[in-house]
Amino acid sequence: MEKPFVVSVIGPTAVGKTKLGIEISKRFNGEVINADSMQFLKVLILVLLK
Repeated sequence: MEKPFVVSVIGPTAVGKTKLGIEISKRFNGEVINADSMQFLKVLILVLLK
């Protein structure tokens, strides 16, 4: 059984991250999970407060 892996595509606004993520997910039969910095920050704050 193969080990699962995570690919993270990060960068500034409007440089084609979504398109690249979709192409990568198609090639490796994966999924695209999208989150912006504010979503990540909210989760991080909640985790740190617990």
